[in-house]
Amino acid sequence: MNKNLIISVLAIISVGLLAYFLMQNDRTTITSEQSNFATEDTSAIAKIVISDTYGKQVKLSRNESNGWVLNDTLTPRAEAIGFVLEAIHGFKVKSGVAKASLELLFKRIAAMHIKVDLYEADEKKPFKTIYISDSNKELSGNLALLETKSGRSNTPFYIHLEGHKGIVKPIFFTNELEWMDTRIFKYPNLDFKSITVQNYTAPEQSFKVEKSDNGLAIFDLKNLQYLNGFDTLYAYDYVNQYQKVYYEVRDHYLNETQQDSITNQQPIYQVTVEEKDGSKNSIKLFEKGEVIRTIDFDVKDLEKDRDRMYGLYKGNLVLCQKFTFNRILVNLDNFK
Repeated sequence: MNKNLIISVLAIISVGLLAYFLMQNDRTTITSEQSNFATEDTSAIAKIVISDTYGKQVKLSRNESNGWVLNDTLTPRAEAIGFVLEAIHGFKVKSGVAKASLELLFKRIAAMHIKVDLYEADEKKPFKTIYISDSNKELSGNLALLETKSGRSNTPFYIHLEGHKGIVKPIFFTNELEWMDTRIFKYPNLDFKSITVQNYTAPEQSFKVEKSDNGLAIFDLKNLQYLNGFDTLYAYDYVNQYQKVYYEVRDHYLNETQQDSITNQQPIYQVTVEEKDGSKNSIKLFEKGEVIRTIDFDVKDLEKDRDRMYGLYKGNLVLCQKFTFNRILVNLDNFK
């Protein structure tokens, strides 16, 4: 039997089983608890597992020392965590559903949903599970079903967030790459020792900015000497750029061979921040090619991408916007 056909058959069976599970007669009678989608005290949530009907899943765990952790090892975007917690805290029932439509609605939930499991500390079973499905026609609420330790609701509801325009389902996504924190240099208090910018295409423009209680010093990496009489205002403005420098996204379109062909080249820049404890936070930057095509879609030329570069950061190939990085990829001469 064709592999794709097998997968399709299994998917249909899975949807049918889930719909049957959701419609079983042993569900508890609706209570206020069974329609209370909100969790008042989100600080009691130790883990959130978000999964979809395509088999994708992400796990968000609260770590007392490091905050939230994505899939045990990664750092999630703080704003994405904030949106999720805000939604979990603020879910409201917008409207009920017609009894005559229950069977159809349960099938809709089974066929397409985001499942959100909420766990308390040291608990193996979730204290609350929310199935979030399609939106209503007005795009002002999502069909949702609630399950708690007391059982599953007899009926789904349309839920929304007060003060939030639009549907809530997109807040709960299952793509790990979309969850990942894209910061490279984020020093709001400028708490680091030095910045080194190695320019491989023009080595004479490479420099190091040293930061101490006495102020800043600029070191010429080519001639191995400090600059005298440098532009102090420019230097302080430059250092301030490191309060927030992000990459755009991880590149997950290239295969391993293609990524190796990029990262094995000589970079055009390497930027390194040495932190106060001596650890180093560094990114290597590479030119990104761009295919130019004619109007009849024939390849005309291959030139440098004018908007983006590749970056190698913590072993991952990422895309970096030149608009963002041009603020820190300056020349030694700019300080004179």
